[in-house]
Amino acid sequence: SKSAVYPFPVYSRPDDLIVVRPGRFSSKYKDMPSLSGRVNSQNELIPYYTRAEINAKKDFSQKATSIVWLESRIDRFFLEIQGSGRVVLPDGEVTRVQYSAKNGRPYRAIGGYLIRKGEIPREKMSMQAIRRWLEAHPDRMDEVLHTNPSVVFFQEGKGGPYGCLGVAVTPMRSIATDVSIFPKGALCFM
Repeated sequence: SKSAVYPFPVYSRPDDLIVVRPGRFSSKYKDMPSLSGRVNSQNELIPYYTRAEINAKKDFSQKATSIVWLESRIDRFFLEIQGSGRVVLPDGEVTRVQYSAKNGRPYRAIGGYLIRKGEIPREKMSMQAIRRWLEAHPDRMDEVLHTNPSVVFFQEGKGGPYGCLGVAVTPMRSIATDVSIFPKGALCFM
C-alpha cells in the first residue's frame, strides 16, 4: 500500500494505451515496429505520455493500477530496465512483477547522459555508479530520469523471470538482448 515509506508506484498497463502493429494493415508495413499511443479528444492516435508527463499526472492512477509501491524511484527505474523483478513486501512475502507493455517512447540511457554532462567518467560507469550518483543528487533526479522518456508497465507474475520468447530464462545461460537488433531465439557466443 502507498505510504510515506512506499510512495512510488509500479504501474500496470494503462487502460488507454493502444498498441498498433502496422504489419496487420498491409504487407508493406510488415517490418515496421509496433507503435504505442493513446486517442486524444479529436479522436486521433497520438504518442503515449512520456516519463515526465506520467510523473506529472496526478490522475495517472485512474489509467493504470498500482501493482506495488516502492521505497525508491531509483529501484523503480532499474526495475524497468531489467523488465522483471521480485519485490520483498514489509511482511517478508515476495511478489514478482513482469513486463506487460511500454509507452512506445525511445529508450535513452541515463548513463550516457551522465557521461556527457561530465558527472561520471566513462570508465567508471555502471548501474552501481548511477545509483550512487542519483542518491547523492536527489535534487537532480527528475532532470536525469526524464532524459529517458521510455516507461515500462508491469503485471503480477508467477515463475520466471521470462525472456522475450515468454520462456523462463536459464541462469548463467540467458542474456538480455534488444530484439530490434538481435533476433529472438538466436544463439550468441560470448
